[in-house]
Amino acid sequence: MRLARRSRAAATAVAQAAEPQALVSPAPRSQVRIVMWSRSTTWASVTRTGQLRIGVRYLPGTVRAIGLRTADASMAAADKSAPGFLLQAIPALKTPPSLIIPRNWFQPGRVLEITQQSAEKLNAKMGFSVERGIDYERVSFTLV
Repeated sequence: MRLARRSRAAATAVAQAAEPQALVSPAPRSQVRIVMWSRSTTWASVTRTGQLRIGVRYLPGTVRAIGLRTADASMAAADKSAPGFLLQAIPALKTPPSLIIPRNWFQPGRVLEITQQSAEKLNAKMGFSVERGIDYERVSFTLV
């Protein structure tokens, strides 16, 4: 997929910030109800006319925003909670659900507390790293 933005100043600023494999979630201004899909940048450039162009790759599954918390004693208190995303399973593609967590949070077997928007809390045990981006990591998990 290719995205474009026309303001030269904004385009240059976004292009400089859009590092490869960064997580982005753009939406048109006119869109009232936003269906969120996660995307990862693959390239970014600004044309001579000031148009920003970004190549993105969709991550599998629809996205739900979640809160993450870990009880890991080795992490500073301020770093023990963060926002994250739950990518739902896609049975037709045999793709299991996965979590998008902050970079460097992954540790096989670590248990995370997930708080959903409904305030329901679940515990998830991380399995393996599926993919690493510049500012995120997508990981497999099982509920415990």
